[in-house]
Amino acid sequence: MDTDHSKLINSLNIWSGPIEVKVLGGGITNHNFIVTDQENRDLGQEVYIALTKADIGRGLVAGLCVAFIAIIADKIIVASSNRLKIKYGIM
Repeated sequence: MDTDHSKLINSLNIWSGPIEVKVLGGGITNHNFIVTDQENRDLGQEVYIALTKADIGRGLVAGLCVAFIAIIADKIIVASSNRLKIKYGIM
């Protein structure tokens, strides 16, 4: 990896420990990286990795997890807003 990019990424004050930087290929006009700190990955990174590697199974599982989290969050927000509407006499 280009050391200028590595230095810039390392200089960001958002990491919780030592980081590992991997270059993702396929970019024509830009540079893409996956950065992990202490081997922590979130679902967004899993989806992105699956897309860049055309890994259908990994992408499907990670994508479904993201969708289920979004559905649950939506149900919680709707229920909460309905309670508040009733409380304040809006509904």
